[in-house]
Amino acid sequence: MPESPSSKTRSFLLYWLPVLLWMGVIFALSSQDKDQSKGLSDTFLFIFRLMGLDPVQMQELGIPHLVRKMAHVTEYFILYLLVHRLIASYSPQKSSLLWALLVCVLYAASDEYHQSFVPGRGADVLDVGIDSIGMTIALLLKWKKSLNSHKQS
Repeated sequence: MPESPSSKTRSFLLYWLPVLLWMGVIFALSSQDKDQSKGLSDTFLFIFRLMGLDPVQMQELGIPHLVRKMAHVTEYFILYLLVHRLIASYSPQKSSLLWALLVCVLYAASDEYHQSFVPGRGADVLDVGIDSIGMTIALLLKWKKSLNSHKQS
């Protein structure tokens, strides 16, 4: 039986729109040129100063860089959860875990490629690996949840 227009709209709003919006957020962040991106690092240093930490020491320790890489992990953790939710709405099989991973890895790679065109930025395959950490954590949580739900059945 075909979906009614209202259920198609509901499906789009519940499953597709969050994925597209989050991908848009990631795209917008990676579209920032070198100066805009440096401004974000300066914001971290300002926050460190407010917290009574020495910004120079934080910079020497590479803390702003670490915070930025953790943001990559978080961005793609969220993206994986949203993409998995979308795929599982069509096919709730265990394969949805791997399909979501594939979609997210491809998006991360395309995002790095996109960054190669942004002034002062570049593509780094290591960033795809860092993004994949977030995806993998989300996948493992979903997988563990599915194992627990099968044990309870």
